[in-house]
Amino acid sequence: MPTGSEWCLKAFFLFSIMARVCICALFFVSMALPALADPIKFIAARSQLDVDGEKIHFSTFIPYSFPYPTEDHHGRLQFARDYFLAHFKITEYELPCLVTLTDLVIDEGVPTTEFKGDFTCPSMIRTLDHITVSSTLFLDLFADVDHFVVISKNGERREVLLSLKNQTSGASTSPASYVVGLFSIIKIFIPLGVEHIFFGFDHILFILAVHLLVRKPKEVLGLVTSFTFAHSLTLVLASYGIVTLTSRIVEPLIALSITYTAIRNITMERAGVKNVLRERWMSTFGFGLVHGLGFAGALAEIKIPSNYFLPSLLSFNVGVEIGQLIIVVLFISTLFLIEKMGWIRPTIYALSGSIGGVSFIWFIQRIFV
Repeated sequence: MPTGSEWCLKAFFLFSIMARVCICALFFVSMALPALADPIKFIAARSQLDVDGEKIHFSTFIPYSFPYPTEDHHGRLQFARDYFLAHFKITEYELPCLVTLTDLVIDEGVPTTEFKGDFTCPSMIRTLDHITVSSTLFLDLFADVDHFVVISKNGERREVLLSLKNQTSGASTSPASYVVGLFSIIKIFIPLGVEHIFFGFDHILFILAVHLLVRKPKEVLGLVTSFTFAHSLTLVLASYGIVTLTSRIVEPLIALSITYTAIRNITMERAGVKNVLRERWMSTFGFGLVHGLGFAGALAEIKIPSNYFLPSLLSFNVGVEIGQLIIVVLFISTLFLIEKMGWIRPTIYALSGSIGGVSFIWFIQRIFV
């Protein structure tokens, strides 16, 4: 007969498992519901400033449809002019340059907005050393904005990265101080990669489905390596335009990859297949190629300037791997506890069925929506 302490321990583990199951059930139900549009949390704006005498011609680009209060183009231009007057400032020798907005280029389909205009300074600009750029553009619309600014004059070029924490470039006689550093890029894009995994529920469900049957540390490492290599490959190829596939195809394929993996969990567990690693390695690699296209689509929405693209891409991918490893470690440790209690088989059936059902709903939605 079990002792009182053993009964308490079993009851604790049972309660812990039931709590996890309830949380998972709520999670799966919420995922099956139509997703509400989340506000974009981060964008990379970019501005090109070209010095011409006392004028600075500028073009500012954002991968977003600017929220205008009117449909009239003249009214939109006036609204944007007032907005730039309040949020984008340039000084030379600490004297303000007056901003005017001359044109808007709006693409509602992508969506993107390009603002064109001029800064008129008090006198002819002879050097870039005494120009200061300040920007709070779009910080009222997004949780975080990184504003890449390039200033050019007769072949001389300076780069500035403005953000919520660094809204002013600061005048300097050292061109090196204007160069956007690698560390700044890493600080931006590694957290973005982690966030994309944590809030990319389709990628999370795929990771869970993959590791339900493969739980030994060496085997887990092999699958993580397979998935990482595959999605890194297509992420790089797609980001450089070598491989292109519309999201209308990629997103349903991602959902279908989850459904297939969940169904195979059930069929292989029911058939008592002992060595699932070979098939799981191959399917994880193949589906990883598709998920890499999804990562590339998320990264493309940010519209990173070309000269920062490679370090941004690599940093984003590192963030994806960090997020993936955190999820795998937490999930495998939970499965270890469940297996100790002898509940692993019902858990495999329950979770695989839930994941398969949710992902199939996504598949249908992504085809017809």
